[in-house]
Amino acid sequence: MARKSKHSGRGLGRKETQFLHLKEFSQGKPNELSLNVLEQKAAAQDEPSRSAKWQLPAFGKASSSEEKEKPRKAEKKAPSKKREKRAAKTRKKAAEPKPQVSERKTFLGADSQAEIARRKHRRKWYRRFSIALVIAMCACGLGVGGYWAYEQYERLSTSVGVLHEACSLIEQSDKTTVAIDEYFQDAFSDDTVSQAQSLSSAIPDAKEQLESARVYAQKAESELDGSQRDKEAAQRALNAVASREQLLDIADQRMKEDVAAKQGIDAMNEAWSCIQEGNALLAQAATVVSDTTADNVAKSTEFTTSAQAQFSKAKEAIDKAKGFYHAASYDASLAYIDKRVAATKEALASNAAILIQDKSTAESHNDAYNKADQEAVEMAKALPDQFSQPVIDAYSAATADMVSQYEGLRSDAAANDAYLREYLGQN
Repeated sequence: MARKSKHSGRGLGRKETQFLHLKEFSQGKPNELSLNVLEQKAAAQDEPSRSAKWQLPAFGKASSSEEKEKPRKAEKKAPSKKREKRAAKTRKKAAEPKPQVSERKTFLGADSQAEIARRKHRRKWYRRFSIALVIAMCACGLGVGGYWAYEQYERLSTSVGVLHEACSLIEQSDKTTVAIDEYFQDAFSDDTVSQAQSLSSAIPDAKEQLESARVYAQKAESELDGSQRDKEAAQRALNAVASREQLLDIADQRMKEDVAAKQGIDAMNEAWSCIQEGNALLAQAATVVSDTTADNVAKSTEFTTSAQAQFSKAKEAIDKAKGFYHAASYDASLAYIDKRVAATKEALASNAAILIQDKSTAESHNDAYNKADQEAVEMAKALPDQFSQPVIDAYSAATADMVSQYEGLRSDAAANDAYLREYLGQN
C-alpha cells in the first residue's frame, strides 16, 4: 500500500499517459495534450518548473503566501542550472522561424501525404508531358506545312525560272529570225545571194536554241501549279517556239528560192546584155556592107562574127539561168536568140558571096538575112520589157504561198512575243 501511495504521488504513470493522449509534441489535434506547449507557457509566465509544481509541501512548514514568496525571491537571486537551461531552450525555440503554411504539418499521416505528393508529381509530370507533346505536334505540323509550302514555292519558282530560261533561248534565236525578217523587207540587190546564204547557214543554230526552249517550256508547263496566267505563259512559249520553227523552215525555203531566182535573173540580164551587144554589132555590119568594097565587106564580116559570138553567149547565159531557176519559161528568149543567130549566118554567107562576086547568091542570102532580122524584130516586141521577167514571174508564183505562210507565222510569233513580254515585265 505504501508503494501504491508513493507511485500515485509522483504523477501520471505509463498507462495513464497512453489513455490521456499525452504526447511530447502535438500535431495540433484537439484531443492531444502537448508537454512542450505547457513548458513553453510556463516559461513565458515565469512559473516554477514542472517538478516544483508537483512537489508536495513539507510537513511542519508554513504555507502562507509570505513563505511562498521567499523561495521565489531566492530563486531570482540564485536560479538553478536546470531552470537556466530550460529558459535558454525556450528562447532558442522562440527565436526559430515559424514554418510556412505549406511547411506546417496537417492532420494527414505520412503515408497519405506521400501519396498526395506522388499524385501531385504525377499530375505535374502528365501536364508537362501533355504540353510538350502538344508543342511538339504543333511544331511538327508547322514544320511539315512549312516544308510543303517551301517545296511548292521552290517548285513554282523553279518552274517559273525554267519558263524564263525558255524565253531567253527564244530571244537568242531571234537574232537570226529578226535578221531574216529584215532581209525579206529589202529588194533584190547585189548582196542578196551572199546574205541569203549566210542567213540560211545560221538557221540550224537557231533551231537548236528553239528546241532547247521547247524542252524548258514543256517542263514548265508540266510542273507549273500556279495561276492560269502562268500556264498560259508556258503555252504561249511553246506556241512561240513552234511558230518560229515553222517560220524558219519557210524562210529557208524562201531564201533558197531567192538565191536561185537572183542567180537566174542575173543570168538573164547577162543574156540580155549579150543580145544588145549582138544587135548593135549587126547594125554596124549592115551599115558598113552597104558600100560593098572589099574593106567594108571585111569589116561587116568582122562585126557580124562578133555579133554571132554575143548571141551565142546570150544563149549560154539563158541556159545557165535555166539551170539556176528551171521553173521559168525561157522559150521565147531562146527563140529570139536563135532567130538572131540565123540572121548572122545569112549575113556572113552574103558577105562571102560578095567577095567572090557571086551576086545572085549574095542577094539570096541578103534577102534571108533581112527576113530573119524582121522576124527577130517582131519577136522582140513580144518579149517583156525586162528580159528576166520570166524568172521573176516564176519566182513570184513559187513563193506566193511561202510569203503568205511566212506573214501568218510572223504575226503569230509577234502575238506570242507580246504576251510573253508582258508576262516577264518587259517593254
